[in-house]
Amino acid sequence: MKARRAIAEEGRNLTDPSSIPKELEAIVPHLAVPVQPLLEGSSRPYAMFKDYWKYDWVLPVYQYEGLEPLLATLAEKVIAPAEEKVKALQERRRMIEAELIKPQ
Repeated sequence: MKARRAIAEEGRNLTDPSSIPKELEAIVPHLAVPVQPLLEGSSRPYAMFKDYWKYDWVLPVYQYEGLEPLLATLAEKVIAPAEEKVKALQERRRMIEAELIKPQ
């Protein structure tokens, strides 16, 4: 099964917050799937995150204040923008493929 989107949370990730940079390094440059970065509270992205803004499938950071507000806005502020980007990327791929197979 192919992933349609990635959601990256930095901040209070209790499993291993240091793993996010390595995971993004493996995903962002190699897979054109929307990445929705999440930051809790006043957290700031780690320093090297700025390197990913050159990829148009990396969405703007969504900052949230606690679990309840995040869950209340998840569909609108996290999933919907990622799904919109999925559709835009699919359309872009279709256009590129159409150009590649167009008779000369």
